[in-house]
Amino acid sequence: MEQSFEKWVTRSSFISQKQFTGQIPPSLRNCTSLISEGNRLTGNISEAFDIYPILNYISSSNNRFYGELSPKWGQCHILTSLSISAGEIPKELEALPLFRLSLSGNQLSGKIPLELGALSNLEHLNLASNNLNGSIPDLGECLRLLNLNLSNNKLGENSFNDLRSLTIVNISYNQLQSRLPDVKAFHKASFDSLRNNKGLCGKATGLNPCVHTTNNDVGHGKSTKVIILVVLTLFGGILLLLASSFFILRRKIL
Repeated sequence: MEQSFEKWVTRSSFISQKQFTGQIPPSLRNCTSLISEGNRLTGNISEAFDIYPILNYISSSNNRFYGELSPKWGQCHILTSLSISAGEIPKELEALPLFRLSLSGNQLSGKIPLELGALSNLEHLNLASNNLNGSIPDLGECLRLLNLNLSNNKLGENSFNDLRSLTIVNISYNQLQSRLPDVKAFHKASFDSLRNNKGLCGKATGLNPCVHTTNNDVGHGKSTKVIILVVLTLFGGILLLLASSFFILRRKIL
């Protein structure tokens, strides 16, 4: 049975999957936490949510919001966990003390903002099942990151080598084509967590081994090219000398 959402909103509300309808009410400003997953809440997400000075946790995924995720979220200064199914990723989130960011299952497009790499408290990052593309930003400052899910996007270049704290990772179904990072979580990951990338290689089950190119190999290749060039030059010089000698000798005979 459909119910009005506003009358259920309290200071701390857990109203998940109760078939609520309507828009986000102004009274949410007085909430410290809100879980409203799996309802029928509607509205333009850039207008429906305002600035919430005491909100520290919100999970409103699987509703019917539309529009872009507002930069106003960067002003919710004590927000530690954000999970909403709509919009793009605003760079203003870097100002928040987030430990959990879940924006999976949307139609997010474009690149992952570089500013997400500054979320030093972040422990869980889930951007799976979107249309994100381009390079994965340097997450080296996310020293507490434990769980990373970037699967089912169109992401290319990456920089994961500094993520020593990771315990769970899923980068499957992207366009990665580099060497598997030398991080324990990647080496222990299942093939399903790494599969369907363009050319990801490394020491993990199901992946092709990387082709090693050592400095000696590179040096040897350069030396070989130099030798061939010298030999060809000398051979050409000899041919030219023989041809000149032949024509001089022939003129003397005639």
